[in-house]
Amino acid sequence: MSRRIPLVAASLAAAFFLQCDGGGDEPEGPLLCEGSIPTGVVYPDENRASDEALERVWESRCRASNAKGFVLSSPEDGAVVPAAAPVEIRWEPLVTQSAFLGLRFGIARAHAHLPPITGDVHLVELAPAGGGTPLYVFTADTWWTPGDEEWSRLVAMGEIRVTVWSAHLEKGVILDEAADGPFVSPKVGRFTIEGA
Repeated sequence: MSRRIPLVAASLAAAFFLQCDGGGDEPEGPLLCEGSIPTGVVYPDENRASDEALERVWESRCRASNAKGFVLSSPEDGAVVPAAAPVEIRWEPLVTQSAFLGLRFGIARAHAHLPPITGDVHLVELAPAGGGTPLYVFTADTWWTPGDEEWSRLVAMGEIRVTVWSAHLEKGVILDEAADGPFVSPKVGRFTIEGA
């Protein structure tokens, strides 16, 4: 019996490492398991994807599964885009899925200043590949076109790593993490902005 305890502890440690701090092209960095929501998050459609909805995704991001994860679709992974004008950034499910269908049960706990969202939301991390402060976008859409200020930040990053956390909310709440997420990109997308 006593030999099983170290084995169980090692298994739990390995599971945590793989889930929250794995190597390679899996999401990494301070976003996953610690800290509060950073300042400066871009909310292009705050009437649908509000700061209260972001709190629900942020609270459970470390437990995110990549089973239904979204990935960068435009610009294409590995693309080089000109810095002259902002480009639209898009993400899509890696595998076709039926929009988080299923029964959901639970008690809502959001007390928002806006009506709580029912639908899919996406937290997009655009991080400099060489390290530094990422830009976060939280939206109910599967695309975003940066404004001039955000585009300038992205141009300064050069090579950008893109990770997407997605979840389905029912009246502002993730009711069942297995069915509703959050789900994280199974693969980090990359693109480079050149010609500043």
